[in-house]
Amino acid sequence: MTGYQDFNSISPMTTKGDLCVRFETYSGRLGVGTNGYVLTADSTAPSGVKWAAAASGSGDVTAASNIADNRLVRGDGGSKGVQQSGITIDDSNNITGVGTLNGVTLASSGTALTSTSSLVNIQTFTSSGTWTKPANAIRSWVQVIAGGGAGGGGARTASGSASSGGAGGAGGAVVTGMFTASSLGATESVTVGAGGTGGAGATSDGVVGSDGTAGALSSFGGFIVAYPGGGGAGGQLAGNSGGGGSPGMQGAGGNGTGATGGTAGTTGGNAGGSAANGTAGTNTITGGAGAGGTNAAAGSIGGSALEGAGGGASGGGIATSPVSTAGGNGGRAKGQYAAVTGGTAGNNAPAVTAIHSGPGNGGGGGGSNASGVGGNGAAGGSYGAGGGGGGSAVGGNGGAGGNGHSGYVVVITWLSA
Repeated sequence: MTGYQDFNSISPMTTKGDLCVRFETYSGRLGVGTNGYVLTADSTAPSGVKWAAAASGSGDVTAASNIADNRLVRGDGGSKGVQQSGITIDDSNNITGVGTLNGVTLASSGTALTSTSSLVNIQTFTSSGTWTKPANAIRSWVQVIAGGGAGGGGARTASGSASSGGAGGAGGAVVTGMFTASSLGATESVTVGAGGTGGAGATSDGVVGSDGTAGALSSFGGFIVAYPGGGGAGGQLAGNSGGGGSPGMQGAGGNGTGATGGTAGTTGGNAGGSAANGTAGTNTITGGAGAGGTNAAAGSIGGSALEGAGGGASGGGIATSPVSTAGGNGGRAKGQYAAVTGGTAGNNAPAVTAIHSGPGNGGGGGGSNASGVGGNGAAGGSYGAGGGGGGSAVGGNGGAGGNGHSGYVVVITWLSA
């Protein structure tokens, strides 16, 4: 008989995985444990050991104190295997240390890692200037917004005579482009167009309001030109007033004159309204057309815009009754969701609130006043927006037209690491 056979004949073990352990006074069987359990020393157990669930791995790990407190560790790839780094994370999870992350230099602020360099360069212009190409430029996205046209002033009549309010100015065009850095010069000239000036209200009975003026174009070098919106005509006596024409891709919108709306800008613009709401800008660049004033009636709504700035509304007119009327609502621009209301009868149009710094909503028209001063039209709410027309009046001056808003240029450049 072999030793193996001899052991089997006296072994207390009965199942695969059983262990032979020493109890206090004898050797005996410790049955196989549950799957996943580990053998653990336990002086309270009869055999001094027991099967137990493995530790979950949470909490601290006790080790030799050869790594500084709170120090982040990294693989060494050599004989050390693991070594400490120069970055620490304290007990409140604040990170300190200096290094780079994918080519971007990071500096410690004591509570967080902050970038000391950027992969994007942004230059904005609210007035004319010069763009300078940053180092390591890859490509640039450029947005150019032209100035908006202004609203016309309201007429003034004697009691028993009808009139129209001043017409609204058109919104300026918005043009964007993407350029490789190599196609741009080290510097490029930037032109930011001014907004138009609102027409004054009439100050004597039987006098029409003054016309609002057009905005001015904006440009980026020789690459992009955005054309401006036309100004609205002043309120007329016993007749309608013409709104400013919206710009096209190749030309500015025309100014309203008398009862005639301003001409449409070449390639994509819309004519200004006449006794009608301003036409909405329906292509990707043009602003909304200015609303035309209607004889003896409330103001009309300025043209909204798909991508460009909103057109201004017309002011309220006066009927022969006479009766005061409200001004129209300004036209909307993309993303500008705040309400754009005209002035109630006899009141100024409320100031327009801008939600963001892009193209703005057109100004509302001023309310007419059958026994006093006409309400002023509101200025364009943000870049490129047209101004609202002033309300007409009996027994007081016509309301002033709102100014068109100036243009804007932004250049966002992506940089290599």
